[in-house]
Amino acid sequence: MSELIKELLTEEDVRKLLEFRNMLEEIIETIDLLLNPEALEGLREAEEDVKEGRIRDRGEFIREIRKKWFSYNQLSYEKTVINMIIRSFSSTK
Repeated sequence: MSELIKELLTEEDVRKLLEFRNMLEEIIETIDLLLNPEALEGLREAEEDVKEGRIRDRGEFIREIRKKWFSYNQLSYEKTVINMIIRSFSSTK
């Protein structure tokens, strides 16, 4: 912070300004969302899913994501190793 700001504002003033900035960012995000028809439709669908009970336990969801991520990365790693082996054999000919 510049010296002038330090002289003019207390720590409490700075804290309040930061809170205000965060509130403004949230308002801007909300306005962006309201102006995005696809996002609004996604929200409507999500609300309907909740009403109809089409939801999953958070822990179950996290486990599923981790499993898919690990499977994808394992497959990607295996493809990379295979490509490296193929290249090493190709370069020795």
